[in-house]
Parts: sequence; C-alpha cells; structure tokens
Amino acid sequence: MGEEETLLAEASAIGDWLAERAIWHAERCTWIAAHREPGPHGGPFAFTLESSVHSGTAGVAMFLARLARATGERRHRRAAKGALAHALKHAWHEDRAKTLVAAQTGGAWRLGPYLGALGVAWAADEVALALGEPSRGRALRRSVLATRRRAHGWDLMQGSAGAAGLLARSEPDVAFSLAREVARRAPEVEAAGFSHGLSGAAWALSLFPETREAAREAFLREEALPRERETWCHGAPGMGLARALAGEPSRALRAQAQARLDWLLERPGELFHLCCGVAGVAACLHAMDDALGEPGALARSRAVARWGMERYQAGEPWRGWPTGALVDAHPGLMQGVAGIGHWLLELAQPGRVPSALAPIPSA
Repeated sequence: MGEEETLLAEASAIGDWLAERAIWHAERCTWIAAHREPGPHGGPFAFTLESSVHSGTAGVAMFLARLARATGERRHRRAAKGALAHALKHAWHEDRAKTLVAAQTGGAWRLGPYLGALGVAWAADEVALALGEPSRGRALRRSVLATRRRAHGWDLMQGSAGAAGLLARSEPDVAFSLAREVARRAPEVEAAGFSHGLSGAAWALSLFPETREAAREAFLREEALPRERETWCHGAPGMGLARALAGEPSRALRAQAQARLDWLLERPGELFHLCCGVAGVAACLHAMDDALGEPGALARSRAVARWGMERYQAGEPWRGWPTGALVDAHPGLMQGVAGIGHWLLELAQPGRVPSALAPIPSA
C-alpha cells in the first residue's frame, strides 16, 4: 500500500468510527462526547454535540463530506448529510435560548465561523460542494446577515474578524464593514494567537487594501504580547499561519513552531487534534513552509502522520487518537478525531482538500 493509500485508509477508518457511533433521529444525527469537569473534585459528564464547526456536527459534516468524495462510501455520505441536518436544525437560536451554547452559537456568536451560525452556513456550502448537491446554507447565511447587530466578539473564532475572512469573496461590502470594525477594536486587544488574538484580526485586515497597514501594525504589536500556549489557537504556530496567509511569512515564528512540534513528538500521548495538538502544529508548519518556499513540506508533514499512525489507530480502545476526552475520543473537527481525519485526508490528497485551520471558502 502506498503512502497516499495508507493515509486515506486511516482517514476512512476515522470516518467509519464516526458513522458507527452516530446517534440518529429521522434524517439528523449527532454524537456523544465525554469530559471531566474542571477542578480537583470534577466528575465525568457526557453531552451531545452542538451545531458548530469547531466542536459540533457542522465540522464533523465537513470532514465526512470531503471524505465521502474521496472514498465513495455511502456510510460517510449519509453521516455527513445527517450531521449537517442536525447543525442546520440547531444553528439559529435567539439570545434567550434555553442553553448557553445555543445562545452563544445563534446569539452572541452568530457571526463566528467556528462557533457561530455563520460557520454552519459555511459548512453547508462545503458539504454541498463535496457531495455535488445544492447548498442548504444560503438561507441561513441570509438570515444571519439580515439580523446582524454589532458582533459581541471581534476575533477570528467567534466574531467579526472570522466573519470578514469568511465573507471576503461572497459579500465583500459586508466583509469590509466588519474589517473596519475589527480595525477600530484591534488597538484594545491584548491577546496573542490566531483564534482569539491579534493574528486572527491581522489576517482579516490583510484581505482589504484599506486595512493592510492596520494588519501590519497588529502583527508587529502582537510579537510583544505574552502567549497562553504554543498552538494554532494561541501561539507561534497560529501566528505563523496568519502571517503566511497574509503573504508576510516569518522565519522566526516558523522556528518556534518547529520547536513546539519537536517537543510534542518527544512526548507520545500528547493531544493530537487540530486546535491544540500535533496535527494543528504540523499543519501550520506546512503552510509556513509553502509560503516561505521551503522544499519538502509535504514529506515532513507525512512523516508526522506516519509517527502518529505507528502509535494510534481509529477504533482501537488502547491505541485511539488522543483528543483529551474522558472516554473514547471527541468526535469534533477542531478538538477531535474528525479534525485528525481531515488532516490525514489533506495529506493523502494534497491540493484537493482545503485546510480547516482558516475560514476560507472553497468556492
């Protein structure tokens, strides 16, 4: 079996794992994740996935649809459509919704690509493109934008910066309005990183000629800020990814991200998912290398994937991919096995599968 086939086989096994564990109601499906409450006396608890791209069924649907295009497997296609149906059903809630996540997804965070209703519309478009079907996201996107108030968040994960990036091509006037809002609020930001920090804001600002100078200032100011973790979301890997996407790659950030990856690879059992784990750091490094013109980026990423597959395997209780879940693995895209499978699929079919690490529509 060649390297591409090996990578695709493990991505497919993750898809099988998800399809087997889906919980169905009519045409919709979701999954159960198990965690432990924080603190010394925290107990275990389980919950069904919500609708978001980050950790809900919209993100799982995006992976499964792209996988189904590659494998032709009916179970992957069916689970993708069921996951998206669940996400669309639960994406839109008013601010007074009964649950916190519902209120945030459809209310305060509605413009967020990863945690908001706008992101569910993005996932619907991507699923439709992968499966060759009409998109079910247009009506949701129109509803979100028609009732848009000032976003509660300014960042990439759940606010204006991410929405500006997501809408830059399809709704340029709306996107530019959001970017100007980000430019006004960026001087107040004291956080580093791509998801909730200045890198995410700077990337969004770099998309428009009128705000590119503000993007450069944000990148420069971010370098002096403390970082929470060396990951896609809060540290050098995500900061370097933002610079690479903005056309201003940094060799210093690339070196810091490489050091983080080396540290992780010396410690088997560390988280492997996209948000805070090995796959996310490796994917950011790949993008940085492409932007810097460094040869061998794909080979290095595939070497990390082989390192993982030698230790972990979908569906094996004692060798499952580590995602930080209390029992089994988290199903989600950014903090679970769907994201690991997505990364393996990207490496199996380079150039055909877009990265999940930035809110950039495929078409």
